[in-house]
Amino acid sequence: MLKTPLSFGALVSWPQLQVLNTVSPPIRHALATVTLEPRERAIVARIANTERRPPVKKVKHVVGFAVLVVTAVVGAAAQQPARGTPPPPQPLTTSKYLSHDTVAGCSKAGTFVNTPEYIVQCSNRTGPGVVEVHTKETDVIYVIDGSATFVTGGKAQNVTATNPLQPRGTDIQGGEAHHLTKGDVIVVPAGQPHWFKEVAGSVSYYVVKVLKQ
Repeated sequence: MLKTPLSFGALVSWPQLQVLNTVSPPIRHALATVTLEPRERAIVARIANTERRPPVKKVKHVVGFAVLVVTAVVGAAAQQPARGTPPPPQPLTTSKYLSHDTVAGCSKAGTFVNTPEYIVQCSNRTGPGVVEVHTKETDVIYVIDGSATFVTGGKAQNVTATNPLQPRGTDIQGGEAHHLTKGDVIVVPAGQPHWFKEVAGSVSYYVVKVLKQ
């Protein structure tokens, strides 16, 4: 039996997956012989239905091909996460070395280590950001290159919270402004608003995120 537990939400929008009610009985029967998640089953059905009313003997071949296509797509997506998206957290049990070629002066955003206790990232900005609040993360920031005006504390304005652990705002009232340059370090405790308000050209920096349990 083929089992692919990955989510397809990032590959195909849910409205496109509402096809199970329209598949022909032979295809529905063939799908019942394959163990798939509901969304995966819908994708297989969509591919199988590209041949209108195929002969019953041919249905299993069509479904088999569809399953192979879905598996290949999932494998490719799993191997190529979006830039800057952390890999799943894993405990670090041995030393992890990152060469200067890998780090590349933090010229690109990336996550190098992601554990349940901390995350090590590189960030690069070429303009101002939004106000951020990390309710479960303390940020330790070390500036590699460039400069920026960085505001901490105060009260975030016009806050939205699509993710309750990561509220966002548009401004800070009553915060403290810091002029960050190469070599500077600043620590932002969990729950404190902070904001790259102005960036002079670009700024590259390490971030070590210490996670509250």
